[in-house]
Amino acid sequence: MKAPADFPSREFFERVRAATAADPAFRRGTEFFDGSVLLEIGGFAVWMKWYRGDIVDLHEGADLLGYTFALRAPLETWRGIWELPRTAGKPWARLFNYGEIATEGDAVASGRVLGGTFALIGHMEAEGRGA
Repeated sequence: MKAPADFPSREFFERVRAATAADPAFRRGTEFFDGSVLLEIGGFAVWMKWYRGDIVDLHEGADLLGYTFALRAPLETWRGIWELPRTAGKPWARLFNYGEIATEGDAVASGRVLGGTFALIGHMEAEGRGA
């Protein structure tokens, strides 16, 4: 499977945002979190405000106020979400386990919302399948 043609883009992440709004796993994983998350995908960045189980704001680029935590990796690494062999339910989890997608900022907060982060990545993957 290949990455969607419009990955990364604001339009792609708006679709992912809509999918998380209807996802109880994302809501559960982030319901007690009030913070901002920056995804840096090569030269592209998307900033999201997560509040009580929802992504309440999203825009392209970094925010002047910063972020609670950031997930950073080259574009080729992020494409692994779709391109890694399907030998497990979430093959892309290894990108986090081995630090290929680096976490910067508040490590405690990022750990507390890991379930929500994995739900978000799952919706990113689903976008590539056209789900």
